[in-house]
Amino acid sequence: MGSHAPYVWGAYGVALGVVVVLVAATLNKLRSATRLLQALQRARAAERARLEDRP
Repeated sequence: MGSHAPYVWGAYGVALGVVVVLVAATLNKLRSATRLLQALQRARAAERARLEDRP
Protein backbone atom coordinates (compact mmCIF):
# COMPACT_ATOMS: atom_id res chain seq x y z
CA MET A 1 0.00 0.00 0.00
CA GLY A 2 2.91 2.27 0.59
CA SER A 3 1.95 5.89 1.11
CA HIS A 4 -1.72 5.09 0.50
CA ALA A 5 -2.06 2.99 3.65
CA PRO A 6 -3.67 5.71 5.81
CA TYR A 7 -6.29 6.39 3.12
CA VAL A 8 -7.03 2.69 2.58
CA TRP A 9 -7.26 1.85 6.29
CA GLY A 10 -9.27 5.01 6.92
CA ALA A 11 -11.74 4.00 4.21
CA TYR A 12 -12.01 0.51 5.74
CA GLY A 13 -12.59 2.09 9.15
CA VAL A 14 -15.31 4.42 7.88
CA ALA A 15 -17.03 1.58 6.00
CA LEU A 16 -16.93 -0.65 9.09
CA GLY A 17 -18.29 2.18 11.23
CA VAL A 18 -21.20 2.71 8.84
CA VAL A 19 -22.00 -1.02 8.83
CA VAL A 20 -21.95 -1.14 12.64
CA VAL A 21 -24.25 1.88 12.91
CA LEU A 22 -26.67 0.42 10.34
CA VAL A 23 -26.80 -2.95 12.10
CA ALA A 24 -27.38 -1.27 15.47
CA ALA A 25 -30.14 0.94 14.03
CA THR A 26 -31.80 -2.05 12.39
CA LEU A 27 -31.75 -4.09 15.60
CA ASN A 28 -33.12 -1.14 17.54
CA LYS A 29 -35.96 -0.70 15.04
CA LEU A 30 -36.68 -4.44 15.16
CA ARG A 31 -36.95 -4.36 18.95
CA SER A 32 -39.23 -1.33 18.78
CA ALA A 33 -41.47 -2.93 16.15
CA THR A 34 -41.63 -6.16 18.17
CA ARG A 35 -42.71 -4.27 21.30
CA LEU A 36 -45.36 -2.38 19.31
CA LEU A 37 -46.67 -5.58 17.75
CA GLN A 38 -46.92 -7.27 21.16
CA ALA A 39 -48.79 -4.27 22.58
CA LEU A 40 -51.22 -4.29 19.66
CA GLN A 41 -51.79 -8.03 20.03
CA ARG A 42 -52.49 -7.61 23.76
CA ALA A 43 -54.91 -4.75 23.04
CA ARG A 44 -56.68 -6.78 20.37
CA ALA A 45 -57.01 -9.78 22.69
CA ALA A 46 -58.37 -7.54 25.44
CA GLU A 47 -60.87 -6.01 23.02
CA ARG A 48 -62.00 -9.46 21.86
CA ALA A 49 -62.40 -10.60 25.47
CA ARG A 50 -64.40 -7.46 26.27
CA LEU A 51 -66.68 -8.01 23.28
CA GLU A 52 -67.21 -11.68 24.18
CA ASP A 53 -68.30 -10.72 27.70
CA ARG A 54 -71.12 -8.51 26.39
CA PRO A 55 -74.62 -9.85 26.99
